[in-house]
Amino acid sequence: MNEEELKALESYAAALLTDKELDLVMELELGTISRELKRASSPIGRAVHAGRLRTKVEHNTAVITAARRHSTPAQSMVASMLKDIAAQ
Repeated sequence: MNEEELKALESYAAALLTDKELDLVMELELGTISRELKRASSPIGRAVHAGRLRTKVEHNTAVITAARRHSTPAQSMVASMLKDIAAQ
């Protein structure tokens, strides 16, 4: 997969497409994404992880911002995220 295709894959992964959906949209053999995610050195796996993590960062940042603005649901979500971090 070339750099342009990896960037497209990362963007699709950021949209939280499933592994199967990524296979289909990238016109890969079904199971390719799942297989590549298990290989630490895989550029495909790294692109998928990077896209999904980018979305997680954006989401968490929005939740934290809402919590700072005294949103009770957001404050509960931040408390839960902090609990998860502490449990690791």
